Amino acid sequence: MTSTDFSIRYCQLRDLLQPFALCWNQSVLHYWPSCRDALPGDWWESLVDWPLEKIHVLDDAIAGGSQLPERWNVPIGLRAFLDAVRPLLQFPLGPVPVLLDETKTLRMTAKKQHEIGAILPFLAAQKQRLGIERAVDIGGGVGHLARTLATELQMPLVTIDRDAALQAQGRSLLQKLKLNDTTLQFVAGDILGSRQDELDGYFEGSCLSLGLHTCGPLAWTHLKKSHPSRGLLNFGCCYDRMDATRDCQQSAWAQSHPLPLTSFALFLATRGRRRTLAELALQEQVNTWRVALHLFLQEEGLADGFVTAGDAPRAVYGRDFVAYAEDRIRFLKLDFEPRRARAAAFFGRADVQRSMREFFLLNVVRNAFSRPLEVLLLLDRALWLEEQGHAVEMRQFFDHSISPRNLGIFAEMMRPTNLPVA
Repeated sequence: MTSTDFSIRYCQLRDLLQPFALCWNQSVLHYWPSCRDALPGDWWESLVDWPLEKIHVLDDAIAGGSQLPERWNVPIGLRAFLDAVRPLLQFPLGPVPVLLDETKTLRMTAKKQHEIGAILPFLAAQKQRLGIERAVDIGGGVGHLARTLATELQMPLVTIDRDAALQAQGRSLLQKLKLNDTTLQFVAGDILGSRQDELDGYFEGSCLSLGLHTCGPLAWTHLKKSHPSRGLLNFGCCYDRMDATRDCQQSAWAQSHPLPLTSFALFLATRGRRRTLAELALQEQVNTWRVALHLFLQEEGLADGFVTAGDAPRAVYGRDFVAYAEDRIRFLKLDFEPRRARAAAFFGRADVQRSMREFFLLNVVRNAFSRPLEVLLLLDRALWLEEQGHAVEMRQFFDHSISPRNLGIFAEMMRPTNLPVA
């Protein structure tokens, strides 16, 4: 993709998201029902009578699964948004993943094996094309990625992580796998924060800089610290750990075409995992009981607005709403006994049941904004790298059902610059 492609796509996504900002920039519960009212009725009203099994198909489609049958009476506004946004969320695929040697995948999850197998052939090609002689991996933990690349690509590799205990496990794995002669070096260090001269040297020269799922603001630090490298591959995650006022819209293009984001929007951007029917059923119960408690506390004069009530033990959800309300009200150190009968009657009211259903549906439908928000954040990073003079591309490397944070940013670092590390 060219710079023009990134900038055009950024603006197209921004224009699609902007009219509904009062919905995705707020918490559904904190701002109920204003968050519901910010979304047109033709997005959700016809879903009220849908059975859970049909809602699950919709939920899966929103999360990137199969497309919805044309014959279904999907809400007009929601279908129009999904149809408009879908092509903007598609990126070129990475190479066909390779299967890793089972003898070298000790303690490696199936998800991690898939991720490494997906980026390995791409990195092998970049190593040859760019003349890369070594690599550095940040936040590498026990070093599964670094160990595999060091052996498969046969080049020196440094893995940096602030958790010395994880790195000790990584060294132990090298011994168990009989890879002691691997040119892999574990370096304890935290690259967040101010510039660190003892770490900067690892990123210089004919180096490939890797960040497989850099949490929150770590992604920006990785991008900025990698300027002296020959190439960069970064995957973001945990956007809810970012500071909305500091870690968003850092490219000049995004700043000139602003779309203000809140912490609620960043949290929404981290969603997207496909759910089973059982998981969705549990989510419905958790959602609906929580909003019922929220409304009951207000009606009882125990709260003017949103009150943090914490998470109930899972066993409580195997009982009834009165048991749940008692558990949470006692958690808030309030007297429940005088309210027991009123809680049961409140839960059975038609208006409360309607609010519970609407609340659940809004949580499902609002997920339609999660992937667009994530892509918008990543486009900002790609544009920023291009503005520094680098050649940048974005690819979809992983199967979304296995690893939802599957978009990688690859940059060929064209001219080193001396930028401060954020």
